[in-house]
Amino acid sequence: MSSKQTFSERLRKCRATRDLTQGQLAERAGLPAASISHFEAGGRFPSGESLRKLADALNTSVDYLLGRVELPDAVDSGQSGPQVNAIFRNLEGMSGDALEEVERLTELLANIDKKRRARDDSEER
Repeated sequence: MSSKQTFSERLRKCRATRDLTQGQLAERAGLPAASISHFEAGGRFPSGESLRKLADALNTSVDYLLGRVELPDAVDSGQSGPQVNAIFRNLEGMSGDALEEVERLTELLANIDKKRRARDDSEER
């Protein structure tokens, strides 16, 4: 499969997974709706700036859209959206003590989120 085909399929899949129309994605990315249609049909390939805007709008990585990594949201595979990137930027230069506090805080938040998701899942049943 060519990189253009991979990009088209992943863009379409990522947009659908996030339950967005082409128009909604275009609005989020600040691009013309016709461009999204052309990208998904494989008729055009985005510029570097448009590619970055699409990845940000979809909260995924350029690497995922280009087929360089397999998981759209996995931080451990080098993929991250703008929120995760912002968090990592803030960590740069922190002392070891501060990083330990951040680690404890993220573990606490992960446990709270896990319990919330389990509660939400049981309520849906």
